[in-house]
Order: sequence, then C-alpha cells, then structure tokens
Amino acid sequence: MKILITGATGFVGKHLIPELLKKGYECALLGRKMGRLVSSYGLNATLIEYEPQSFAYVKDVRDFNPRAAIHLAGYLTSNDDRETVEGLLEANIAFSARLCGALEQTDVGLIINTGSFSEYSHGDGSLEPAYFYSATKTAARHLVEYFGGKNGWRVVHVVPYTIYGPGGTGKKVMDYLIDSTLSEKPVDMTDGEQILDFIYIDDLVDFYCKLLENRHVIRPGVSEYHIGTGKGTRIRKLAEIIQNVSGKKANVSWGKRAYRPRDIFHAVAPIESAVKDIGWFPRVDLKEGVERLIDSLGRDQNG
Repeated sequence: MKILITGATGFVGKHLIPELLKKGYECALLGRKMGRLVSSYGLNATLIEYEPQSFAYVKDVRDFNPRAAIHLAGYLTSNDDRETVEGLLEANIAFSARLCGALEQTDVGLIINTGSFSEYSHGDGSLEPAYFYSATKTAARHLVEYFGGKNGWRVVHVVPYTIYGPGGTGKKVMDYLIDSTLSEKPVDMTDGEQILDFIYIDDLVDFYCKLLENRHVIRPGVSEYHIGTGKGTRIRKLAEIIQNVSGKKANVSWGKRAYRPRDIFHAVAPIESAVKDIGWFPRVDLKEGVERLIDSLGRDQNG
C-alpha cells in the first residue's frame, strides 16, 4: 500500500518510517530539504520536496497517488512571541491545509493526523489547548476533518502523550533529569508535581503500524486514539526511577523554576479505545524504557 508521510525528520518519523518500509509499505515523504534523508538514513522511499511557492509538490503527490497519509509534521514550542506565532501558523496550520489540498487530487481514503495531549489541558477529554502551539494543532485537526468530510476520507487523530526514547529531538523533562545525574551543577526544575504519561517511542511506532494493519476496522468519519501507557508518573518519582536505574543521584534544585503559565499538571492517556479497537497495548514500562534510553546514551558517548 502507498502511504504519504510528513515529518520524516522528526523524532517519530525517524523511528516509524524505517519500520513501515521494512513491513513492505511504499512510502513517499513530503517535506523540505528532503535530500538530506538519503545521506542520513539511506531510506528507500520517494522524496517529495515541499515548496509552497512553486506548487510542484502537488503534482508529485498526485503522481504518487497514496491510499493513506500519516501527518506527523509540526512545529513544537511553548513560546508565543511574534516570530514563533508566525512559524506555528505556517508549519501547523498552513502546511496542514496545503497537504489536504494536494491529497484531494489523489485516491487517498485514510488520513492519520497527529495531535498533542496539550490540546487537553484539563485532562478530562475536552479540547482546551494549553499553549498557542496546542491551539494550532486543534485548528489543524478541524481543517483535516473539513477536508475529510468533503472528500469522504476516514480521519484518525492520534494523540501521543509524553514520548521518550533514543534519538529525541529537543530536550524534555526526562532528558534534563538524566543530564542532572552527570552534572556537577544542580539543574533547576519546577517543584516536579506534574503527573505525566511517558510512552516509549517503540510503543508509539507499534501503534501506527497496528493502526495500518487494522485499517479495515476504522469506522467512517472521525476517530481518535490517545496513546500512552494509561499510567501517570509524578516528575519527582521519575527522578527516583532515573536514580535507581543509573545508580547516580539526580542533581536537581526542585522549585527553582516557576511553572509555565497554563502548565499541565495531570495528563494520562485513556488508552481503552486503542486496546479495544486496534488490539494495541504498551509493552515497555517506564523502568525498562529508562534503562533502554540510558543504555543508548552510554553507547553514543562511547562511540
């Protein structure tokens, strides 16, 4: 089956695309500066250069004619200054609309759109974006649903929770805590009372693969799956797990940093639908995932 994928250079894309190719899917990757993917990963995939001013990508997407699309691309930041806002509007909203416009000229029938748990700031299942970034992701989902309804596509929103694992792009709380075990200077953190759902990258990749394998069970219209472990861990508890796994003390100054405005204090994925509909469930618990991540970091440092 032919699949069009965005976000090939991101954290999820770098892990997911090789797995899809290994499974025999024919993949086309849409994005900017795609030539670097060949030299970096040697991927055996069709590369479509995205240049919004030329619209050549529209013909390339039409010629590839995918049956499904996985939209991973997005600009992730909690900032909302003027320059950042412009980048978020272009990357998360305009690009999503142009992607759907190009797909209208194909035989695509399934769109898998990737959202964010920060669209659900209260953790009660209702859309309430925490940041401007989250608001652009929510706006993008409505655009995808509009095009889906117009063209009869099945739309699936995948909502990953706190992803971690080797090869991450940009530092997150787990990375700072691991770094602190090697730092002579204390790392300033918040009070660490947030409860988050940490999902290992391999489990998220496995969900996308199982979703494609079981695409026949996806109902018409719009579906949504929240992907995590279904278990929350307080950040201070995460620091203890990292200490136990690494055998080194987390050198952290708790409470030295203020919480961000509209910070999320409880985000645990309701995974029941993914388990019931798709037959997926997380396999890597937090301790094992931390062990894998620290082991991979050690290998990288040792060459």
